[in-house]
Amino acid sequence: SDDPALARMGISMAKGAGVEITVKDLEHFLKSEDVETIIMGFTFAEETGVGDEAMEMLCESLGDEPGCFVNAVEALGQIGDARAIEALSELLGEGEYMGDRELASYALGQIGEPAAESLIWHLGSLSPTDRTREFAARALVDIGKPAVESLITALEEYDGVMWGAIAEVLGEIGDGQAVTRAVKSLIELLSDANQWVREDAKEALKKLGHEVE
Repeated sequence: SDDPALARMGISMAKGAGVEITVKDLEHFLKSEDVETIIMGFTFAEETGVGDEAMEMLCESLGDEPGCFVNAVEALGQIGDARAIEALSELLGEGEYMGDRELASYALGQIGEPAAESLIWHLGSLSPTDRTREFAARALVDIGKPAVESLITALEEYDGVMWGAIAEVLGEIGDGQAVTRAVKSLIELLSDANQWVREDAKEALKKLGHEVE
């Protein structure tokens, strides 16, 4: 049925029928224009053992015409499954329209801590003036404290291109202990032999509210 309510009713009835289901049987639901129907179809797929195939179908739909996959992105965010991270991350970095990129970042933020590493990568892979970087930072702030460990690790592993952006996100999250750890790591870099490393560390410290002479 093209009526979302009837489609969801059909899924509910099928759940108790004990019939064998393939992902092809669920394609109509997974490609619905109704987010609730997509989520219900995916849940049914998981329960019947074809969850991986259903997730693959949902992620493949992100390659459809720009702007036509909004419902799939929204559903993937609400589902919150880490299997969607790679496809959503690709959309965040390469989506033709900024609105699609922003939607992908929001969905990654809904997935939470498992998506933090991917979002952090986008902080350093883009120009500071690219709004996609802003979207990634906002999603990390939305994740909040669960993203802190990944942010601290990135601060220690990445170079100066990342430090300022990471510092800003940590400051927005407002975790005092995390900020203290970040400040400590950055202060150690103030004695680095490379002038540019020292300057980048100073700038990051300023963004954490720690002025350096």
